[in-house]
Amino acid sequence: MVQPGSRPCDAGCRVVRSTEKLYGISPTGDVGLLIIHRGALFLAIIVGTLFAIVDPGVRRAMSGVVAVSVLGFLFLYVRAGMPEGALRTIAIVDLVAVVPLCFVAWAAWRG
Repeated sequence: MVQPGSRPCDAGCRVVRSTEKLYGISPTGDVGLLIIHRGALFLAIIVGTLFAIVDPGVRRAMSGVVAVSVLGFLFLYVRAGMPEGALRTIAIVDLVAVVPLCFVAWAAWRG
């Protein structure tokens, strides 16, 4: 519920606050814009993955897309020296995701 005298916040406000809170950068600068765009691309991966649940024809492509995302982040994380904090949490989740990803990719590509 909106408090009297306050302004309701739309999704754009939440993205701005999240960008500042999670990354400590201004969402209006070049890097902030790239981070927000990265979020949109991640949303596309989620939508594609959900679509692959109901359409077997997309499973091969989405297994490749998700593999690039997961393995790409893990590679960059290791290359960056495996920093502490939120990035470590993301790396752990991605590492755990490799096992089911391998199973799903195998099932999608075996025919």
